[in-house]
Amino acid sequence: MQPSHPHHARPITRRLVNHPQLEIIKTQLGPSADINHVEYRVYNFQRLNNGRVLRGDGWGLRDLVIISIWVWFGWKRSLWLDANTLLVNRHLYRNPQTLMILGWIISLLMYIYTKCITIIYESIIPLPNLGTQLSTIRGLSFPWPFIPSKRIYIPVRSSNTFVPLSDISTIILNQALFRFSVRYYLGIVKKDGQGVVVAFNNIRPGFEVLREVYHGAREIMFEEYATT
Repeated sequence: MQPSHPHHARPITRRLVNHPQLEIIKTQLGPSADINHVEYRVYNFQRLNNGRVLRGDGWGLRDLVIISIWVWFGWKRSLWLDANTLLVNRHLYRNPQTLMILGWIISLLMYIYTKCITIIYESIIPLPNLGTQLSTIRGLSFPWPFIPSKRIYIPVRSSNTFVPLSDISTIILNQALFRFSVRYYLGIVKKDGQGVVVAFNNIRPGFEVLREVYHGAREIMFEEYATT
């Protein structure tokens, strides 16, 4: 559940210098009010130590190459014409060529579909005296023409989880085993042994990003201010 913002709400956005995947959006509800709505948004990409950007969202050059190969294969094997014949006649012949056409069409459509609903970003919104909302936004993501460093985001669907304050015991930054490595995670511990809700569970950002969100969330929810 997200509080409604009045028409004069002014969002202020900043990113971590060394970790641009984290975007902190603070909304000031009025010219003289304190900032009381903060969203920590982690985009689905990582910048490696060598400066290379590893993307987990949307379309990239590799995907265009894969689609081009798929289309070339269909043209080379005359699958375009055979598929059109099937659509016109509306009759499926049980032969290897028909199975190849159906497999080619289904695999192409499935690949396009999965690239159109990739995770764009995950976010956490600590709401003082209310609780915490976690969101996952899926949709299309592709680079601007001639400016690959910038992206165009088109949200398609979202999933939200709201944890009321009455169910929250604490917010933790902890380590966990993931396959053959150890990773940090940000968790909302629920009362009475109800479990832990993990934030950014799909993107899994690094420690520096999680630490920034951890201190910010505890400051908002519990008025606990970091000393370092």
